[in-house]
Amino acid sequence: MRARLVVFLLVLIVGGCAATAPSDGAARKPPALPLGELLLMGFGGTQVEGNEEVRSLVCDVKVGGLILFERDSRSGEARNISSAEQVRQLTSDLQALARSCTGRRLLIAADNEGGLVMRLSTRLGYLPTPPPQALVRTSTAVHAKGAQNLSPLLLM
Repeated sequence: MRARLVVFLLVLIVGGCAATAPSDGAARKPPALPLGELLLMGFGGTQVEGNEEVRSLVCDVKVGGLILFERDSRSGEARNISSAEQVRQLTSDLQALARSCTGRRLLIAADNEGGLVMRLSTRLGYLPTPPPQALVRTSTAVHAKGAQNLSPLLLM
């Protein structure tokens, strides 16, 4: 029984390979995979203009998205976020660059879990977002308020 199964699988594999081989004997080039589109990358800087790193990620690598961070972990300086208006301009400029280089929009993300991790913090003018643990312990009305506070951030 096991030998029959092995023979059957070999016939399927060989038959499948023969069915996909080009009839003229020429090797077929595999299709190009848009691997860059699977990447979500971080970058340095608060603006697009003059930022070669951003230009390269968007236009050369053709990343699928970029993630924004408030502070550089080593220096403590602003990395991508300094104010709500600056983020609005940055994301608009990033989308314009992506459309001109790739013909598509970018996924732009910020790690904003609430609680201790607040990239879009209240000191930058954003509304507070409760941490997930607080949402679990509270009523539906509070959940609705948390979602209401978060929704403008998602629509930027």
